[in-house]
Amino acid sequence: MMDVRALDRGLFEEAGRRGAGLIGRTPLCFGFLSGTITRDAVISPGDHRLGWSPAQLDNWIDGAIELLAPSEPGRALPARKAPCASAWRFPAIST
Repeated sequence: MMDVRALDRGLFEEAGRRGAGLIGRTPLCFGFLSGTITRDAVISPGDHRLGWSPAQLDNWIDGAIELLAPSEPGRALPARKAPCASAWRFPAIST
């Protein structure tokens, strides 16, 4: 769903080792993790998301639906699925 390059390449851990911080630029992943964007949502003219392909919009919507779905009791949210929501796992990140 999300761009996971920073997670895959160890940026969060490296920032922590160096005592540096990271600022999450899109902590709710362009609004998709707000739970308000659905397939029938109307995106306002001028919104940068209108430049995305329908396939990319569907990908973000599907990912948000999966991520926001209730999880099984005791099951942690996998950070790989939600790097934008990873601030609680990586103290170097702030929003």
